[in-house]
Amino acid sequence: MRGTAVFFFSGLIALVCGCVVNADDGIIGDDGVESEVLEVAQPVTALKGIILIDRTGSMLTTRSTGRSRCRDARTMAQTKVTEFFSKYDGGGLAIWTFNGAGVTKLTNGYVGAAEASAAIDALSPDGCTGGTPLADAICAAADELNDLKGPPTTPNLLTILTDGADNMSTGPCRGVASGGISNPLSWQFKARSRISPYFPHVQVNAQFWTGNQFINLRSPTGPSVPQASSSLLPMAPPTCTTLEQCESEFFLALTSDTGGTYDRVQDNNVAFPCSYGACPTPQFETIDW
Repeated sequence: MRGTAVFFFSGLIALVCGCVVNADDGIIGDDGVESEVLEVAQPVTALKGIILIDRTGSMLTTRSTGRSRCRDARTMAQTKVTEFFSKYDGGGLAIWTFNGAGVTKLTNGYVGAAEASAAIDALSPDGCTGGTPLADAICAAADELNDLKGPPTTPNLLTILTDGADNMSTGPCRGVASGGISNPLSWQFKARSRISPYFPHVQVNAQFWTGNQFINLRSPTGPSVPQASSSLLPMAPPTCTTLEQCESEFFLALTSDTGGTYDRVQDNNVAFPCSYGACPTPQFETIDW
Protein backbone atom coordinates (compact mmCIF):
# COMPACT_ATOMS: atom_id res chain seq x y z
CA MET A 1 0.00 0.00 0.00
CA ARG A 2 1.04 3.65 -0.38
CA GLY A 3 1.34 5.94 2.61
CA THR A 4 0.78 9.67 3.13
CA ALA A 5 2.18 12.08 0.52
CA VAL A 6 5.20 14.05 1.72
CA PHE A 7 5.59 17.64 0.46
CA PHE A 8 9.35 18.20 0.43
CA PHE A 9 12.48 17.55 -1.60
CA SER A 10 13.48 13.93 -1.93
CA GLY A 11 17.22 14.46 -1.42
CA LEU A 12 16.70 16.40 1.78
CA ILE A 13 14.20 13.87 3.11
CA ALA A 14 16.69 11.05 2.62
CA LEU A 15 19.29 12.97 4.61
CA VAL A 16 16.91 13.85 7.43
CA CYS A 17 15.08 10.57 7.91
CA GLY A 18 17.76 8.09 6.82
CA CYS A 19 15.27 6.37 4.54
CA VAL A 20 15.65 5.25 0.93
CA VAL A 21 14.43 7.23 -2.07
CA ASN A 22 13.58 4.89 -4.92
CA ALA A 23 13.84 5.54 -8.65
CA ASP A 24 10.29 6.88 -8.76
CA ASP A 25 11.04 9.40 -6.00
CA GLY A 26 9.09 7.44 -3.46
CA ILE A 27 10.36 7.00 0.10
CA ILE A 28 10.69 3.53 1.60
CA GLY A 29 10.71 3.89 5.37
CA ASP A 30 11.87 1.52 8.11
CA ASP A 31 8.46 -0.19 8.02
CA GLY A 32 8.83 -0.96 4.31
CA VAL A 33 5.92 1.33 3.38
CA GLU A 34 6.49 3.54 0.34
CA SER A 35 5.35 7.15 0.56
CA GLU A 36 5.09 9.48 -2.42
CA VAL A 37 7.27 12.59 -2.59
CA LEU A 38 5.72 15.59 -4.32
CA GLU A 39 8.40 18.10 -5.26
CA VAL A 40 7.43 21.71 -4.67
CA ALA A 41 8.43 24.13 -7.43
CA GLN A 42 10.66 26.92 -6.17
CA PRO A 43 9.70 30.55 -6.88
CA VAL A 44 11.53 32.41 -9.62
CA THR A 45 13.86 34.95 -8.03
CA ALA A 46 15.03 38.21 -9.59
CA LEU A 47 18.09 38.86 -7.49
CA LYS A 48 18.29 42.63 -7.93
CA GLY A 49 16.58 45.38 -9.89
CA ILE A 50 17.15 49.08 -10.55
CA ILE A 51 14.42 51.50 -11.62
CA LEU A 52 16.16 54.40 -13.36
CA ILE A 53 14.00 57.54 -13.63
CA ASP A 54 14.74 60.54 -15.86
CA ARG A 55 14.30 63.75 -13.82
CA THR A 56 15.69 66.19 -16.40
CA GLY A 57 14.18 69.42 -17.66
CA SER A 58 12.71 68.01 -20.88
CA MET A 59 10.52 65.71 -18.78
CA LEU A 60 8.41 68.77 -17.91
CA THR A 61 6.82 68.57 -21.38
CA THR A 62 3.03 68.47 -21.00
CA ARG A 63 1.29 65.33 -22.28
CA SER A 64 -2.29 64.81 -23.49
CA THR A 65 -3.15 63.70 -19.97
CA GLY A 66 -2.70 67.33 -18.94
CA ARG A 67 0.26 66.31 -16.81
CA SER A 68 3.99 66.44 -17.42
CA ARG A 69 6.10 63.48 -18.51
CA CYS A 70 7.87 64.00 -15.18
CA ARG A 71 4.68 63.46 -13.16
CA ASP A 72 3.34 60.59 -15.28
CA ALA A 73 6.69 58.76 -15.31
CA ARG A 74 6.80 59.06 -11.50
CA THR A 75 3.39 57.37 -11.36
CA MET A 76 4.57 54.74 -13.83
CA ALA A 77 7.62 54.02 -11.69
CA GLN A 78 5.30 53.05 -8.85
CA THR A 79 3.64 50.56 -11.19
CA LYS A 80 7.08 49.13 -11.95
CA VAL A 81 7.69 48.62 -8.22
CA THR A 82 4.42 46.70 -7.92
CA GLU A 83 5.27 44.65 -11.01
CA PHE A 84 8.73 43.72 -9.73
CA PHE A 85 7.58 42.44 -6.37
CA SER A 86 4.49 40.76 -7.84
CA LYS A 87 6.54 38.75 -10.33
CA TYR A 88 9.66 37.95 -8.37
CA ASP A 89 10.33 36.57 -4.93
CA GLY A 90 13.42 37.62 -3.01
CA GLY A 91 16.12 40.09 -3.86
CA GLY A 92 15.50 43.81 -3.75
CA LEU A 93 14.97 46.96 -5.75
CA ALA A 94 17.01 50.16 -5.94
CA ILE A 95 15.58 53.49 -7.11
CA TRP A 96 17.95 55.75 -9.05
CA THR A 97 17.32 59.09 -10.75
CA PHE A 98 19.41 61.33 -12.99
CA ASN A 99 19.33 65.01 -13.95
CA GLY A 100 21.74 67.92 -14.32
CA ALA A 101 23.27 67.10 -10.94
CA GLY A 102 24.22 63.60 -12.11
CA VAL A 103 23.03 60.19 -10.95
CA THR A 104 21.34 59.93 -7.53
CA LYS A 105 20.68 56.71 -5.63
CA LEU A 106 17.50 57.31 -3.63
CA THR A 107 17.55 54.05 -1.69
CA ASN A 108 20.25 52.67 0.54
CA GLY A 109 21.06 49.70 -1.66
CA TYR A 110 18.39 47.16 -2.62
CA VAL A 111 15.22 47.40 -0.57
CA GLY A 112 11.72 45.97 -0.27
CA ALA A 113 8.49 47.21 -1.84
CA ALA A 114 7.51 49.69 0.88
CA GLU A 115 10.87 51.45 0.95
CA ALA A 116 11.17 51.53 -2.85
CA SER A 117 7.67 53.00 -3.16
CA ALA A 118 8.41 55.58 -0.46
CA ALA A 119 11.54 56.71 -2.31
CA ILE A 120 9.47 57.43 -5.42
CA ASP A 121 6.72 59.13 -3.39
CA ALA A 122 9.34 61.50 -2.00
CA LEU A 123 10.08 62.83 -5.50
CA SER A 124 8.40 66.12 -6.38
CA PRO A 125 5.82 65.31 -9.10
CA ASP A 126 7.08 68.14 -11.32
CA GLY A 127 10.57 68.53 -9.89
CA CYS A 128 12.47 67.62 -13.05
CA THR A 129 15.31 69.96 -13.97
CA GLY A 130 18.65 70.31 -15.71
CA GLY A 131 20.60 68.43 -18.35
CA THR A 132 20.64 64.76 -19.28
CA PRO A 133 23.54 62.41 -18.40
CA LEU A 134 21.56 59.50 -19.82
CA ALA A 135 24.50 57.45 -21.13
CA ASP A 136 26.30 57.76 -17.78
CA ALA A 137 23.18 56.69 -15.89
CA ILE A 138 22.30 53.69 -18.06
CA CYS A 139 25.83 52.33 -18.14
CA ALA A 140 26.40 52.85 -14.40
CA ALA A 141 23.18 51.01 -13.52
CA ALA A 142 23.89 48.14 -15.91
CA ASP A 143 27.49 47.87 -14.67
CA GLU A 144 26.32 47.54 -11.08
CA LEU A 145 23.71 44.90 -11.90
CA ASN A 146 26.26 42.93 -13.89
CA ASP A 147 28.72 43.06 -10.98
CA LEU A 148 25.96 41.61 -8.76
CA LYS A 149 25.05 38.90 -11.24
CA GLY A 150 23.61 35.61 -10.10
CA PRO A 151 22.60 32.52 -12.11
CA PRO A 152 21.76 33.26 -15.77
CA THR A 153 18.24 31.94 -15.17
CA THR A 154 17.55 34.87 -12.83
CA PRO A 155 18.78 38.03 -14.58
CA ASN A 156 18.98 41.27 -12.69
CA LEU A 157 16.51 43.78 -14.10
CA LEU A 158 17.18 47.34 -15.25
CA THR A 159 14.02 49.38 -15.92
CA ILE A 160 14.50 52.77 -17.59
CA LEU A 161 11.93 55.58 -17.83
CA THR A 162 13.30 58.45 -19.93
CA ASP A 163 12.64 60.84 -22.80
CA GLY A 164 16.22 60.42 -23.98
CA ALA A 165 18.44 63.15 -25.46
CA ASP A 166 21.74 62.71 -23.62
CA ASN A 167 23.62 66.00 -23.56
CA MET A 168 26.05 65.94 -20.64
CA SER A 169 27.53 62.49 -20.02
CA THR A 170 31.24 62.38 -19.24
CA GLY A 171 31.89 58.66 -18.64
CA PRO A 172 32.94 55.78 -20.89
CA CYS A 173 29.58 55.65 -22.68
CA ARG A 174 29.57 59.33 -23.68
CA GLY A 175 29.40 60.08 -27.38
CA VAL A 176 27.71 62.11 -30.08
CA ALA A 177 23.92 62.03 -30.41
CA SER A 178 23.78 61.48 -34.17
CA GLY A 179 23.93 58.23 -36.09
CA GLY A 180 22.47 56.03 -33.39
CA ILE A 181 23.69 52.46 -33.05
CA SER A 182 25.10 52.63 -36.58
CA ASN A 183 27.73 55.19 -35.55
CA PRO A 184 30.67 53.93 -33.41
CA LEU A 185 31.12 57.49 -32.10
CA SER A 186 27.57 57.78 -30.75
CA TRP A 187 26.60 57.24 -27.13
CA GLN A 188 23.92 54.80 -28.29
CA PHE A 189 26.51 52.59 -30.00
CA LYS A 190 28.84 52.74 -26.98
CA ALA A 191 26.10 52.01 -24.44
CA ARG A 192 24.72 49.10 -26.45
CA SER A 193 28.20 47.65 -26.99
CA ARG A 194 28.86 47.83 -23.26
CA ILE A 195 25.53 46.56 -21.93
CA SER A 196 24.31 43.93 -24.42
CA PRO A 197 27.12 41.45 -23.57
CA TYR A 198 25.86 41.49 -19.94
CA PHE A 199 22.97 39.30 -21.10
CA PRO A 200 21.84 36.83 -19.71
CA HIS A 201 22.85 38.30 -16.35
CA VAL A 202 21.19 41.69 -16.99
CA GLN A 203 17.86 42.33 -18.70
CA VAL A 204 16.92 45.85 -19.82
CA ASN A 205 13.33 47.10 -20.01
CA ALA A 206 12.72 50.60 -21.38
CA GLN A 207 9.93 53.14 -21.61
CA PHE A 208 10.81 55.93 -24.02
CA TRP A 209 8.60 58.94 -23.23
CA THR A 210 8.51 60.99 -26.39
CA GLY A 211 6.59 63.23 -28.76
CA ASN A 212 3.89 62.37 -31.26
CA GLN A 213 6.07 61.92 -34.34
CA PHE A 214 5.03 58.78 -36.22
CA ILE A 215 7.86 56.28 -36.50
CA ASN A 216 7.30 53.12 -38.50
CA LEU A 217 9.86 50.89 -36.85
CA ARG A 218 11.49 47.78 -38.28
CA SER A 219 14.04 45.31 -36.94
CA PRO A 220 16.76 46.93 -34.79
CA THR A 221 19.90 47.70 -36.70
CA GLY A 222 23.57 48.31 -36.03
CA PRO A 223 26.88 46.48 -36.02
CA SER A 224 26.78 43.17 -34.20
CA VAL A 225 27.82 43.16 -30.54
CA PRO A 226 30.09 40.34 -29.33
CA GLN A 227 28.27 37.92 -27.00
CA ALA A 228 24.88 39.55 -27.60
CA SER A 229 22.29 36.88 -28.16
CA SER A 230 19.74 38.66 -30.34
CA SER A 231 19.24 37.17 -33.78
CA LEU A 232 17.97 40.58 -34.89
CA LEU A 233 21.38 42.24 -35.07
CA PRO A 234 21.90 43.33 -38.69
CA MET A 235 24.66 42.99 -41.21
CA ALA A 236 24.04 46.25 -43.10
CA PRO A 237 22.53 49.01 -40.93
CA PRO A 238 20.85 52.16 -42.25
CA THR A 239 21.41 55.57 -40.67
CA CYS A 240 18.71 57.25 -38.57
CA THR A 241 17.93 60.84 -39.48
CA THR A 242 16.35 62.32 -36.33
CA LEU A 243 17.18 62.11 -32.65
CA GLU A 244 13.88 60.40 -31.91
CA GLN A 245 14.55 57.76 -34.57
CA CYS A 246 18.07 57.13 -33.27
CA GLU A 247 16.91 56.73 -29.70
CA SER A 248 13.88 54.59 -30.59
CA GLU A 249 16.28 52.35 -32.49
CA PHE A 250 18.67 52.24 -29.52
CA PHE A 251 16.07 51.29 -26.92
CA LEU A 252 14.50 48.70 -29.20
CA ALA A 253 17.88 47.13 -29.96
CA LEU A 254 19.07 47.11 -26.34
CA THR A 255 15.88 45.56 -24.99
CA SER A 256 15.85 43.00 -27.80
CA ASP A 257 19.49 42.09 -27.14
CA THR A 258 18.79 41.42 -23.47
CA GLY A 259 15.34 39.81 -23.63
CA GLY A 260 13.51 42.81 -22.19
CA THR A 261 10.48 44.87 -23.20
CA TYR A 262 10.23 48.25 -24.91
CA ASP A 263 7.47 50.85 -24.91
CA ARG A 264 7.54 54.11 -26.85
CA VAL A 265 5.15 56.23 -24.80
CA GLN A 266 4.03 59.10 -27.00
CA ASP A 267 2.70 62.26 -25.39
CA ASN A 268 -0.76 61.65 -26.85
CA ASN A 269 -0.95 58.08 -25.51
CA VAL A 270 -3.24 58.44 -22.50
CA ALA A 271 -3.01 54.70 -21.76
CA PHE A 272 0.09 55.66 -19.78
CA PRO A 273 0.56 55.84 -16.86
CA CYS A 274 -1.24 52.60 -16.07
CA SER A 275 -1.73 50.28 -13.11
CA TYR A 276 -0.06 46.89 -12.88
CA GLY A 277 -2.15 44.36 -14.77
CA ALA A 278 -3.90 47.06 -16.81
CA CYS A 279 -1.02 48.28 -19.00
CA PRO A 280 -0.95 47.87 -22.80
CA THR A 281 1.06 44.93 -24.09
CA PRO A 282 4.71 45.96 -24.56
CA GLN A 283 5.45 46.81 -28.17
CA PHE A 284 7.66 45.00 -30.59
CA GLU A 285 8.24 47.78 -33.03
CA THR A 286 10.25 47.92 -36.21
CA ILE A 287 12.14 50.86 -37.66
CA ASP A 288 11.50 51.80 -41.29
CA TRP A 289 12.82 55.09 -42.69
